[in-house]
Amino acid sequence: MAFHLSVGGFVEGDPIPRRFSCDGENTSPSLQWSGEPKATQSFALIMDDPDAPAGTWNHWLVWDISACVHSFAEGDAGSARQFFTETVMLRPDSSDGVRGLAALALEQNEYEEALELHERLIEMGERSPEVFYNAGLICQKRGQFADAVSFYQQAIDVDPQFAEALLNMGHAQMALGAEDQALNSWRRAIKEKPSLADSYFEPVDPRN
Repeated sequence: MAFHLSVGGFVEGDPIPRRFSCDGENTSPSLQWSGEPKATQSFALIMDDPDAPAGTWNHWLVWDISACVHSFAEGDAGSARQFFTETVMLRPDSSDGVRGLAALALEQNEYEEALELHERLIEMGERSPEVFYNAGLICQKRGQFADAVSFYQQAIDVDPQFAEALLNMGHAQMALGAEDQALNSWRRAIKEKPSLADSYFEPVDPRN
């Protein structure tokens, strides 16, 4: 029997309903799965968005789900939050639970908590460019443009080809009035990922 995962609330291939997006209630859809091998001890759930504007975006990363669990109810983010909170309590020196709570807070637009958790990850020694990038995004959404530039730069220091970090750093620099720096960041972003030019900038008529 093949492993099967189904999602409630919409049919495969149809647009995702608004209530499951950040433009609606931002709730999670129900999930059901079956057909795992008999020796399965636990499940892991990864939900990636491969065509997000900023590149592949990880919405969910949940692991160590008991083998006796075969479904999540709609809007079951509370259970995930409880799981990650318990992980932090049991393993305070581990970044796993903090990373999960940070992702949940960011997904639910709880920016103050999300920033505190990302800063905690950095204090714990986390040096992945995604953590710095997410912290930059949060600061940018809160209008803290100088802090955003600092976090984006740290992401770029780790991964100089991180085009989305370069792009958003340019937006933050422009908001600070640093036009030359912003233009340089945008040029670097487009050099690393030319498709960003079509997604984020209006075409310029060369005759003008």
